[in-house]
Amino acid sequence: MKKRRKARILAMHCLYQYDLVGGSIEEIFEETKKNFRLERDISAFSWNITRHIIDDWQKLNAIISKYSDNWDLERMCSVDRALLRIGVAELLYFPESPVSVTINEAVEIAKAYSTDNSCSFINALLDKISRELVPEKER
Repeated sequence: MKKRRKARILAMHCLYQYDLVGGSIEEIFEETKKNFRLERDISAFSWNITRHIIDDWQKLNAIISKYSDNWDLERMCSVDRALLRIGVAELLYFPESPVSVTINEAVEIAKAYSTDNSCSFINALLDKISRELVPEKER
């Protein structure tokens, strides 16, 4: 498995737990990280994503809600919400991650952790968001 995919999966696990039960994201991250064998730079990438999402939780939720026609954020599967937050955060805060990689990674993780319908939903929504938020020259 790709190193950065492991980092995204770690972030997804942490965000899933935070979304459902709350608590200290730092404690959730440190506890969850114990189940992953990550190199320091990959762990740092995962924490960076997680921290950006927690810091801009409302902003990211607003973006996802704006583009998810006829879907209330709370009706979405918790795993899908976590993956969408990760995808949008990468689009906004990690320009070194190509848009196609960001979307593909979210879809691939959804295949392993979410429902059959989630892959196409996440793909379509992140594609729609990226077309609005990421300048053409960076796509």
